Formats: sequence, structure tokens, C-alpha cells
Amino acid sequence: MVIYDLECPLGHRFEGWFPSCQAFEDQHRHNLVVCAVCGVNAVRRLATGGHLVASRGEKVVITPATETPKPVEQTPTELPVDPVTFLKTLHHVVKKHCVDVGSKFAERAIAMQRGEVPVEPIAGSATVADIKKMDN
Repeated sequence: MVIYDLECPLGHRFEGWFPSCQAFEDQHRHNLVVCAVCGVNAVRRLATGGHLVASRGEKVVITPATETPKPVEQTPTELPVDPVTFLKTLHHVVKKHCVDVGSKFAERAIAMQRGEVPVEPIAGSATVADIKKMDN
């Protein structure tokens, strides 16, 4: 798992979590990496320092030069974003970048996972029974 700090042209900064460096590159090349605030897909990766997790569970920040790594208190990160604005943006991003498969969401997701159809971003609806099928 890799975590990148990203920024859109409007200056919104956010984190992106990816299974690998290659996964980020592939998604970025296909314009699938979008700003978490405004939905713009012209994001860039920011230079960041490294992080390690010590055996005691404390986060250690590796700083450049010869400074000694210092433990950093871990606190939840809060985005200064209005929830309504966030949900509207999320809705916009999903409508713009996903294929609406309607009630066939679970069927299509399972087919993609099995390699029966090409993988693509999809949106739709699923019943509780459909969700249980996807869990298997």
C-alpha cells in the first residue's frame, strides 16, 4: 500500500491510497485520480517525507539531512470541507467517471473480479442479497 499527497490545480490537497506505485501510475494515466474536494482529474503528486511505524505503534517521521527521527502523535485528520459540498462533489465524480449499470451492479462487479469483462469504474445499486454474493 502506498499513500501519496496529491494536489489539484485549485490548490486542494488530499491523500490518495493505492495498492502499489504502478496502480497509481495506471490510474493517473487514465484520469481516474480525481481531487477529493472538487472532482478535477488534473492532480499532481507532491513530494513528501517518509514515514515508518515503530514496533511500539508510534509513528516516526524521517526528516531530511541528519536530524534524528522524532515520534509524532497520531491524531485523526479532519478535512475542512462542508459535508453537503463533499457529497455533491462525490456525486459529480461518480456520474462523470463511472458507468451506471443500475441494478446489475453486483453481477457486473463479480464478472469484473472473475476477469469475464473488462475492469472499469461502475456505479449502481445492489440489494442485501447481492452484497452477500459479492462478499463470497
